[in-house]
Parts: sequence; C-alpha cells; structure tokens
Amino acid sequence: DNIIFNNTYGVYNENSNNTIIEGNTIGPNSLDGIFVDESYRGQILNNDINGNLGNGIELDESNSFLISFNTVNNNEYGIYLRSSSQFNTISENTVNINQEYGIYLSSCDYNTIDQNIINHNGNEGFWTNNGDHIIVSGNTAYNNTGFGLRFYSADNLTVLDNEAYENTEAGLRFYNVDDSIIENNFAHHNGWDGIRLRTGCERNSLKGNIATFNNYSGIYLFDYCDENAVYQNTASNNEEHGIYIDNSINVVITINTANTNKMNGIHLRDSNGNSIIYNTANGNANGTFLLS
Repeated sequence: DNIIFNNTYGVYNENSNNTIIEGNTIGPNSLDGIFVDESYRGQILNNDINGNLGNGIELDESNSFLISFNTVNNNEYGIYLRSSSQFNTISENTVNINQEYGIYLSSCDYNTIDQNIINHNGNEGFWTNNGDHIIVSGNTAYNNTGFGLRFYSADNLTVLDNEAYENTEAGLRFYNVDDSIIENNFAHHNGWDGIRLRTGCERNSLKGNIATFNNYSGIYLFDYCDENAVYQNTASNNEEHGIYIDNSINVVITINTANTNKMNGIHLRDSNGNSIIYNTANGNANGTFLLS
C-alpha cells in the first residue's frame, strides 16, 4: 500500500483509461486526494482518503468508473463528479465529516449512487444538480448539516430504498424534478420534512415511503407540484401534517396511512382537482383538512 501526502494532488489521472487506484492512504494534500480528468473505464477501490484541502475524489469529464469501498472524510467535498461525467457507479463508500457535500454531482447524467453511508457532512449528504437518469438506492444519509439527499433540476430519477434521518433540514428534497420514481424510502427524525417536493415537481410517483417523526410534515408537496401520485405511503407521528399538499393540482393521494400527526393527517391548501381516496388518517387534530 502507498501512503501519499504533502503533494498538490495525491493522485492525478489525466487522459488515461482502464486505471485502477486501489489500497492507498491519501492525504493530506493541498488540492484533491484523487483527481481524474478526461478518462474512461477505471476503478477507485479501498482507499482511505482523508484531510485533503480540495476534494477527496473528483471526476471531470470521465466515464464508466467504479468508485467503491473507499473511506472519504475531512476533505472539502467527499466525492465530486462534474462536467458530464457519465455511467459511473459510486457504491459502498463511507463519506463523512467533509466540509461541504458528501457526494455531489454537477451536470452529470446516467450515474448510480448505491449503498453508501453519508454522514456528518457540513452541507448536504448527497446533491445532484442538473443531472438526469440518476439511480440513488440503498444509501444511508444521516446527521448532515442540510438535506440528507437533495435533487435539483433533475428528471427521470430512480430514488429508492434510502434511509435519511437526523439531518438538519429535510431527509429527501426535490426541486424541479419530473417523471421520477421515489419509492420505499425511510425518512425520519429530520429537522424539516421527511420528503419534500417543491417548485415544479411534476408526474412523479411516491410509493411505499415511510416518513415519520419529522419536525415538520412527513411528505410535503408545494408550489406547482402537479400531477403526482402519492400512494401506499406511511406518514405518521410528525410534528405538523402527515401529508401536506400546497398550491398543487391534480395530485392523486390514495391508500396512505397518516396517523397521530400533531396537526392534520392530510392537509390541502390552495390546491384544486386532487383525488383523496382510501386513505387512513386517525389520531390527528383533523383527519383530512382542506383550506382554500
């Protein structure tokens, strides 16, 4: 194993394909621990990347990399993909105590984020910005200063089987996200809502999620989040509402359980043309409350 420290970059890989970076201890260095630029089909495995002043791992215009089983902590960003880096898999890493984001994707499509532990980062645990066709599954995001998992201006996402808890803001947060699957996530004990969709999130499927014991609502859709399907979810024991729909139309809310919330089980405000069918809402201040 190599110990790589006190350099500008720990490992710098440019225009090099089929590279394997494995089993190193990297850091501290004055910029990134591992920087990969314009490269294809590599593997970054089983590295301990700690204390770099730049990012732990950064991919720039690089495709088809496997990033797995790394410990990435005490860097600026933990793992950072940018500039149309595509078809990469980030799986089974521990990404924690980074100054900003745990895992951040900027303008990158067709990537998979799977079974990572992301905690105690200084901003979001995970954030994708302007990236479509992203799979985010089986991750655990907790105790991050911000959102656990954040999705911004991204379409055709698959977000399933994640757990987000004890984050300062919402567990899962979506902004301007369309045509996506949000299923079987567990969002609990977060500072804001469990699952929050805002501003132009349309035609999404929210199914089988559990959103409980959050400081605001369990599931919250507001500001033109139209034509979504919210079904077979459990949104109970939250400090405000179980399911809260605000200024959104043509939402189908069916076969959900919204019990024992401090305010209303299902709360609609300034929202027209919605369907509320076969839900269970017991032990709330009101079962279903409509306000125009």
